[in-house]
Amino acid sequence: MREVKDKGRSFETTSDEIKMFIGVSILMAIYGLPRIRLFWSREMSVPMISDNITRDRYFGLRCRLKLVEDDKISREQRSLDRFWKVMLYRVLKGCRQNKRTEAASIEEQMIPFHGKVIMRQFVRGKPKPVGIKNFVRTTPTGIPLDFYLYEGKGSSLESAFTPVPEKLDIGDRMVLKLTDTLSAGILVYTDRYFTSIPLIDALLSRKLTLTVTMMLNRLPKNATFLKNNDLKKSGRGSHDQLVRQDSNINLVKWFDSKPVHFASSSTGVEPLGTC
Repeated sequence: MREVKDKGRSFETTSDEIKMFIGVSILMAIYGLPRIRLFWSREMSVPMISDNITRDRYFGLRCRLKLVEDDKISREQRSLDRFWKVMLYRVLKGCRQNKRTEAASIEEQMIPFHGKVIMRQFVRGKPKPVGIKNFVRTTPTGIPLDFYLYEGKGSSLESAFTPVPEKLDIGDRMVLKLTDTLSAGILVYTDRYFTSIPLIDALLSRKLTLTVTMMLNRLPKNATFLKNNDLKKSGRGSHDQLVRQDSNINLVKWFDSKPVHFASSSTGVEPLGTC
């Protein structure tokens, strides 16, 4: 409809062609060639793709395909949701319908994107540092259960059910938000980017446990572990454990090639094993 309104002519596609376009796009993601145009190149063409749709037709559909009509989205809606051009709620609904497990992992990922949008982020150290930052909760095997696309500085990261403790940064707030759809008793795991003692307590109030690696500057100031040299003398795999007075949180310092700290409201050093 936009093509007709702006240029006075139709691109004349069909529902079958759109299905072909979506199937081809999924197949491209599986093959993972570094450039889309390579699928039609002489050296690297994929017949299942090049024999079913021409390169120019594919790119023509790709630049014209829209999920929403711009004129139907008010300024207020656009200000509330910077991703209004993408029907995220349908994808989110599908993720939330995936089979739940007794444990869940929360992590951030970068969706590569070089377009000019205010939501684009740069995260140093990532394999693909430029793109859209996505916070995602998954099963232990990586099946997505919930996610939140980061809209940039100033976006709301508040939990719908848990009052956010003071001085929680973006990682802590995101864990609270992504656990809103979890039932009591679930074991949550994440890394040191999403970690603080107040966060663990906030989740405990909802009967959710959290196991996380900890940065040294986020440990309680009165937490005194064995010194690195003492653990190093005991050999790789040596450890020291502290338990809070209310027995709700365990802090562990474990020595690998370097010391690693983690905190948990569900487990301690026992049972010991070998890896």
